[in-house]
Amino acid sequence: MRRQKLAAGILLLTLLFLTTAGNSYAFKNEPDGFRGVQWGDSPSVLENKQQWLADGNTNYFIKPDDEMQVGGATVSLILYEFWKDKFASAIIHTKGRTHWNTLKAAVFERFGAGKKKNTYTYKEEYRWGSPWQGKSFIHLEYDSTTQEVLFFITSAKIWVERAEHEKQTAKENAAKGF
Repeated sequence: MRRQKLAAGILLLTLLFLTTAGNSYAFKNEPDGFRGVQWGDSPSVLENKQQWLADGNTNYFIKPDDEMQVGGATVSLILYEFWKDKFASAIIHTKGRTHWNTLKAAVFERFGAGKKKNTYTYKEEYRWGSPWQGKSFIHLEYDSTTQEVLFFITSAKIWVERAEHEKQTAKENAAKGF
């Protein structure tokens, strides 16, 4: 059940990026991957991996021996997302205001102040970059009602490829079964 909720959350954030991506800007220290895995790498470069979830063209892996700290914050989950066998995103989850404050401070220090989105009163969200330019874009959010923290680092190029693929697939599927 937890995996389905997280997968639904990932889908929701992907849709959110689709509708707001053009409103972002360049940022400092733009990453070209996460923890030594470069954007576009195949899953074979990820050592000691275990598949966490498979969903169509997308596979999520965890590394049981991963250091569960990001920017000094203790995290509960680090997912390595591969789309069509290409490293596309790192998805980090934690919970609690203390971890949020620590992670937010570290992310701001490394990448600069993010662009704040005021989508909901109970959420604090920041974005860096755009999938339409540069190598990466980042999303960081805190939900004060659940104390859930999500941190995404995503390949801009692969995100665009995926969005174009999904658009084409929707177009093809719209012609079927009606």
